[in-house]
Amino acid sequence: MVPNHLKDLAMGVPELLQNCKANSTVRKYCYGFLRWRKWAKQNGFEEENIFPVKPFHLCIYLTFLVKNNGNVGSLTDAMYGVKWAHDIVGRVSPTVSLLVKNVFEGAKRLLAKPVQKKQVITVSILDKLYDKIYDKENLYNQRIITMCLFAYAGFMRSAEVLALRRSDVQIRTSHMEIFVEQSKTDIYRDGAWIIVSRTGSRLCPVCNFELYLKLAGISVDSEEFVFRNLTKMASGRYSLRNVDKPMTYSRFREIFIEAFTTIVQDIMISQFGLHSLRAGGASAAANSGIPDRMFKRHGRWKSETAKDGYIKDDFRERLNVSMHLNL
Repeated sequence: MVPNHLKDLAMGVPELLQNCKANSTVRKYCYGFLRWRKWAKQNGFEEENIFPVKPFHLCIYLTFLVKNNGNVGSLTDAMYGVKWAHDIVGRVSPTVSLLVKNVFEGAKRLLAKPVQKKQVITVSILDKLYDKIYDKENLYNQRIITMCLFAYAGFMRSAEVLALRRSDVQIRTSHMEIFVEQSKTDIYRDGAWIIVSRTGSRLCPVCNFELYLKLAGISVDSEEFVFRNLTKMASGRYSLRNVDKPMTYSRFREIFIEAFTTIVQDIMISQFGLHSLRAGGASAAANSGIPDRMFKRHGRWKSETAKDGYIKDDFRERLNVSMHLNL
């Protein structure tokens, strides 16, 4: 029993346990475990066999997922969800069992499919986008141009772009500094500064951001989210909505597809995604010979493997390998 004067502290333990991982990760693990729990109840498992989970029972569940059009993602959610539920209360997880591990590996091999990476956005594609939609008086078009340039030049994830507030961006004479407060690779929330040069070209991220701020009427001292939803007025012009709420991921994806569909006619638009912008900027930098240390820091990657996964090597560079074998 906990002494009465320590009960308030004891009530805080669950909150700290939840914060051992990112909120999105905890939700994912929780849903993974709850799906197992729901399935087990529907199939007549007794409560004492639902938690803690017995290794063979988990194997049966994994088999069910394989037989019922499951995918590798559903298997992973089940494994990590069950592991998380046991770890968080100090129980031995059935996922450490060699039986479970081998069944899991066998299931993955059966369901495995080749990884279909998204195509990267290139500068030539961004040029075509600019040609197609740029209008110095059109806030709607300037918003997607600016968001794409931020993601491309800053190697930014869509969530990082959407989370930006005006106070997170400092505009200087030669560059702008973007403060990313939260990132999935920044587990202790130290934040990171991204430096983006003022190039002076029509695709200059800084110049386009300045135009966007002017059209949107966002003041220098504003604390509002930068990229928000718009309202179309009777005059046909657009204005930012007064609600200080960022655009959603799904809306960002919608306007991305809308903007690029007719531009990439030779490639299906389904082969592009918001990550194509981050991967495109990273690939351009890597193929331009940017030192690995600076490249990795700019993209805020934790490991070489994570960084390399974003890069699409230039064909000429790949050809160059065999050209220098002295054959």
